[in-house]
Amino acid sequence: MRQSRASVVALIALLAGCASTPTATSPAPATATVGCPIEQGIELPPGCIPYDPEAAMAENERYRERIELDEAATSENTRAAGPVLAALEALRTGGEVTVDGVERTLEEAGLSDVQVLGSDGRVAFGAKGPAGGCLFGGATTDVVTVEVGGYIRDGGCLANEGH
Repeated sequence: MRQSRASVVALIALLAGCASTPTATSPAPATATVGCPIEQGIELPPGCIPYDPEAAMAENERYRERIELDEAATSENTRAAGPVLAALEALRTGGEVTVDGVERTLEEAGLSDVQVLGSDGRVAFGAKGPAGGCLFGGATTDVVTVEVGGYIRDGGCLANEGH
């Protein structure tokens, strides 16, 4: 059976019309909504999605929080921190507080996954501790610090804070 061109066009038009006809089960069109900060004593207009701006800002900074490290790992990493502190202090008193110098010193101390940020004279660092978690801190021309803790929520041992 051969169909005429007119009947094919009519069939296509009919199907296209059916596809766009709304039915009783079609979802209603979305209404515009906007986030509105909660303020004491102020009623929000309809269509607003309330949010607490202080809580939102605090949540935005959670990537820097450290995951808790268990007691055994903390103890083992604390033992490793002493020699790292001494090596970095020797670097500082020798006038070699550089990004490369701090990185090299941490690697020579046996730490892995070393991260360094900053500039010569002011270096922040983080590295995987021997028991997992992190040894992190900073070295400047004036002082060296080494701390022990878990990974940051964003991953790794050092948050990129633009040092």
